Amino acid sequence: MPVRSLSSPTLKWPDASRVRKAVQQWARAVAEECRDVLRVGYFGSYARDDWGVGSDLDLVVIVADTDQPFEKRGLKFDTTLLPVPADLLVYTASEWEALQKEGRGFPRTLQRETVWVYPWTDQSTEGDIMEEKDIKITIGGKVFKARLNNTKTAQAIYDALPLQASGSYWGDEIYFRIPVTAENEVLQDEVDEGDLAYWPAGSCFCIFFGRTPASTSDRPRPASPVTVIGKIQAEAKDLRHLDLGEIKIAKGRSA
Repeated sequence: MPVRSLSSPTLKWPDASRVRKAVQQWARAVAEECRDVLRVGYFGSYARDDWGVGSDLDLVVIVADTDQPFEKRGLKFDTTLLPVPADLLVYTASEWEALQKEGRGFPRTLQRETVWVYPWTDQSTEGDIMEEKDIKITIGGKVFKARLNNTKTAQAIYDALPLQASGSYWGDEIYFRIPVTAENEVLQDEVDEGDLAYWPAGSCFCIFFGRTPASTSDRPRPASPVTVIGKIQAEAKDLRHLDLGEIKIAKGRSA
């Protein structure tokens, strides 16, 4: 929780890095204790990176099924050990799928902002959790903030930065080839708006921000399964009609 410095009366709020790492540790503990948990993520200010003193943490948990009423489901999960106050939403898998089909209002916000921290795929070191990494993506002179997740594929791409390429549109998807070859890892045939992904079939970096020619609903659908590697902080309208002749990806946060 927030603490006061021994030499100052000022309240010191935990920074985003500490909060995100705590969420990953919390997600691991929750998944080990509750076998019906399918996914754990966070959204809101810590996902958008506009948090500040007093910001709480917005969590979302997807479970296989439950007979508990919506307003009581969060009582099953102890959030008191997290470094900031937390609000928790718990959906069943079928409820979450229905939300994704709405495509507007709060469901769209959840789809666009949620950063998933479970399931994770890095099992290389027992007890270790790979940290998310900030990157900046420049497209047609416009700079976008983004964050890579804790997958091995994301780490391989981060290690290869900086990268430069020319890209193409495929509906509301931007894709471009990168000199990274990664093994298939948690492949998905449908993703969320704002997802960054690696397409193993073409060794491509993909940015999804709406429907593609393969979509069967309002959700983005890749040409073939991809590994989600992170999130971009951008509205769909800001990613359309850009000059894709020069795309740059670099480590660090944009100004």
